[in-house]
Amino acid sequence: YVIYEMQNTISVISTDTNQSRVLTTPGYIYNRSVSPILTPDGQILYSGNGLWLTRISGGTPVQIATLPDNQVITSLALSSDGTTVAWSTQPLDGSGQITIYAGPLKSSVPVYQHSASDCPCFRVFSFLHATNNAGNSTLLLVDDRGNHRAVQYGLWSLNLAQKPFGEPHRLLSSTQTAGPQVLAPDGSTLLYSSYEGFVPTPTDESAPADTTSLTYANSLDIAALSGNTPTMSASQVVLPAQNELSNSEAYHWVTTPRFTPDGHTLLYIEFSSDAYAPYNRHAALYSVQ
Repeated sequence: YVIYEMQNTISVISTDTNQSRVLTTPGYIYNRSVSPILTPDGQILYSGNGLWLTRISGGTPVQIATLPDNQVITSLALSSDGTTVAWSTQPLDGSGQITIYAGPLKSSVPVYQHSASDCPCFRVFSFLHATNNAGNSTLLLVDDRGNHRAVQYGLWSLNLAQKPFGEPHRLLSSTQTAGPQVLAPDGSTLLYSSYEGFVPTPTDESAPADTTSLTYANSLDIAALSGNTPTMSASQVVLPAQNELSNSEAYHWVTTPRFTPDGHTLLYIEFSSDAYAPYNRHAALYSVQ
């Protein structure tokens, strides 16, 4: 099956029969920055007016977490073994507290909180699964600068095993518009960009509205994360940054980078944008070992 979102619904389509089916998903609200997650045991974890679990095969959806009033869910991550969840909320009007939740799948609790007026405004990026890391005890956070969309700069680690919880430990600065892209399947190799920027919005509406507000990577680097208080190794450049160019059409931008399941190959879309309206985009698919 392929799972996809459309028109505020979650659907599945069979790759054998090509037949699609809309799932029963009470409380679901489409949010580009919080995609549904498939759990190892075949359930779908999705967000909206809280967190919900439902099975692809059907059955009654179960709400596993509620959402406080005037809050929006800004991130959601599941550990690779499916036992531990982490998510974040922010106030809709920008006045109040940002809260990070983490814990067992059906009983997560607040683990970090700070004022929404005091950025970095944290949201969850991923769990770290280094070989020397105990269980799912290290959480990786990013800064969205108060933007509820899928925007993320910098990188911090939060030790969930420490009681009381301490302050996040910075790995990447968010002031230089650097940002993480994805973790490799080993859970401890980070693909990140040393620079992210905005691309002109096509005036002919050829790009979905919720993608035009995103920042895109202009470079790709790989580094290993290791240690109980993680540190980053020296990076390997996959795609060099372009810095200042006189011709805006010459910039390359990266979207949806993905590793193959064995972690040996990286795939990504690279695109450019015309310098004049309607700012057409031209894309190609790349792979690198």
